[in-house]
Amino acid sequence: LSDSGVSIAAGELKEMLDVNKKRGGASFSDLAADMAGIRLAENLLTQGDRSWQMQRRLAEVPDESLYFPDISGLPDEVPKDHFEREYGGLDDPRYKAMMHRIEQRLDVLPLYASLADSSSAIR
Repeated sequence: LSDSGVSIAAGELKEMLDVNKKRGGASFSDLAADMAGIRLAENLLTQGDRSWQMQRRLAEVPDESLYFPDISGLPDEVPKDHFEREYGGLDDPRYKAMMHRIEQRLDVLPLYASLADSSSAIR
Protein backbone atom coordinates (compact mmCIF):
# COMPACT_ATOMS: atom_id res chain seq x y z
CA LEU A 1 0.00 0.00 0.00
CA SER A 2 1.08 3.53 -0.60
CA ASP A 3 -0.01 6.96 0.44
CA SER A 4 -3.51 7.65 -0.94
CA GLY A 5 -2.23 10.75 -2.76
CA VAL A 6 0.24 8.60 -4.66
CA SER A 7 -2.51 6.10 -5.48
CA ILE A 8 -4.82 8.80 -6.79
CA ALA A 9 -1.97 10.31 -8.81
CA ALA A 10 -1.33 6.91 -10.39
CA GLY A 11 -5.01 6.68 -11.40
CA GLU A 12 -4.90 10.18 -12.83
CA LEU A 13 -1.72 9.38 -14.76
CA LYS A 14 -3.42 6.35 -16.29
CA GLU A 15 -6.36 8.51 -17.39
CA MET A 16 -4.03 11.13 -18.89
CA LEU A 17 -2.32 8.36 -20.85
CA ASP A 18 -5.76 7.25 -22.05
CA VAL A 19 -6.56 10.81 -23.14
CA ASN A 20 -3.55 10.74 -25.46
CA LYS A 21 -4.66 7.54 -27.21
CA LYS A 22 -6.24 7.86 -30.63
CA ARG A 23 -9.23 5.82 -29.44
CA GLY A 24 -10.85 6.01 -26.05
CA GLY A 25 -10.03 8.74 -23.58
CA ALA A 26 -10.25 9.74 -19.95
CA SER A 27 -12.78 7.94 -17.79
CA PHE A 28 -14.20 9.55 -14.68
CA SER A 29 -15.91 6.30 -13.76
CA ASP A 30 -12.46 4.66 -13.72
CA LEU A 31 -11.27 7.41 -11.40
CA ALA A 32 -14.34 6.86 -9.21
CA ALA A 33 -13.44 3.17 -9.01
CA ASP A 34 -9.86 4.06 -8.07
CA MET A 35 -11.06 6.44 -5.38
CA ALA A 36 -13.56 3.90 -4.03
CA GLY A 37 -10.86 1.25 -3.72
CA ILE A 38 -8.47 3.64 -2.00
CA ARG A 39 -11.12 4.79 0.46
CA LEU A 40 -12.17 1.21 1.24
CA ALA A 41 -8.57 0.13 1.87
CA GLU A 42 -7.82 3.19 4.01
CA ASN A 43 -10.91 2.65 6.13
CA LEU A 44 -10.33 -1.07 6.59
CA LEU A 45 -6.76 -0.38 7.66
CA THR A 46 -7.24 2.70 9.83
CA GLN A 47 -10.46 2.16 11.76
CA GLY A 48 -9.02 -0.08 14.47
CA ASP A 49 -11.76 -2.08 16.18
CA ARG A 50 -14.30 -0.72 13.72
CA SER A 51 -12.42 -2.47 10.90
CA TRP A 52 -13.86 -5.79 12.06
CA GLN A 53 -17.36 -4.32 12.08
CA MET A 54 -16.78 -3.02 8.55
CA GLN A 55 -15.56 -6.42 7.37
CA ARG A 56 -18.62 -8.14 8.84
CA ARG A 57 -20.91 -5.64 7.18
CA LEU A 58 -19.17 -6.08 3.84
CA ALA A 59 -19.52 -9.86 4.12
CA GLU A 60 -23.29 -9.50 4.62
CA VAL A 61 -23.90 -7.45 1.46
CA PRO A 62 -23.57 -9.39 -1.80
CA ASP A 63 -22.79 -6.38 -4.00
CA GLU A 64 -20.71 -3.21 -3.96
CA SER A 65 -23.55 -0.89 -2.90
CA LEU A 66 -21.92 -0.18 0.48
CA TYR A 67 -18.65 1.16 -0.88
CA PHE A 68 -18.92 1.79 -4.64
CA PRO A 69 -20.46 5.05 -5.86
CA ASP A 70 -23.09 5.59 -8.50
CA ILE A 71 -21.14 6.25 -11.69
CA SER A 72 -24.10 7.17 -13.87
CA GLY A 73 -23.56 10.43 -15.69
CA LEU A 74 -19.80 10.47 -15.18
CA PRO A 75 -18.03 11.26 -18.47
CA ASP A 76 -16.11 8.36 -20.03
CA GLU A 77 -13.86 8.03 -23.06
CA VAL A 78 -13.32 11.79 -23.08
CA PRO A 79 -10.96 12.57 -25.98
CA LYS A 80 -8.01 14.89 -25.46
CA ASP A 81 -9.49 17.98 -27.16
CA HIS A 82 -12.75 17.65 -25.23
CA PHE A 83 -10.92 17.01 -21.95
CA GLU A 84 -8.74 20.09 -22.40
CA ARG A 85 -11.74 22.24 -23.39
CA GLU A 86 -14.04 21.04 -20.55
CA TYR A 87 -11.61 20.22 -17.71
CA GLY A 88 -8.36 22.01 -18.55
CA GLY A 89 -5.86 19.86 -16.68
CA LEU A 90 -5.32 18.19 -13.34
CA ASP A 91 -4.84 21.54 -11.57
CA ASP A 92 -7.81 23.23 -13.25
CA PRO A 93 -10.76 24.15 -10.98
CA ARG A 94 -13.16 22.45 -13.42
CA TYR A 95 -11.30 19.14 -13.11
CA LYS A 96 -11.07 19.53 -9.34
CA ALA A 97 -14.83 20.22 -9.22
CA MET A 98 -15.48 16.92 -11.03
CA MET A 99 -13.23 15.09 -8.57
CA HIS A 100 -15.09 16.77 -5.71
CA ARG A 101 -18.40 15.51 -7.15
CA ILE A 102 -17.01 11.98 -7.11
CA GLU A 103 -15.88 12.45 -3.49
CA GLN A 104 -19.41 13.57 -2.61
CA ARG A 105 -20.80 10.38 -4.16
CA LEU A 106 -18.40 8.40 -1.97
CA ASP A 107 -19.30 10.38 1.15
CA VAL A 108 -22.97 9.34 1.02
CA LEU A 109 -22.32 5.62 0.68
CA PRO A 110 -23.65 3.62 3.65
CA LEU A 111 -20.23 2.40 4.79
CA TYR A 112 -18.68 5.88 4.88
CA ALA A 113 -21.71 7.90 5.91
CA SER A 114 -21.77 5.91 9.15
CA LEU A 115 -18.08 6.69 9.70
CA ALA A 116 -18.67 10.42 9.25
CA ASP A 117 -20.95 10.39 12.27
CA SER A 118 -18.62 9.12 14.99
CA SER A 119 -21.56 8.54 17.32
CA SER A 120 -23.20 6.01 15.00
CA ALA A 121 -22.05 2.45 14.94
CA ILE A 122 -21.70 0.43 11.75
CA ARG A 123 -24.71 -1.85 11.64
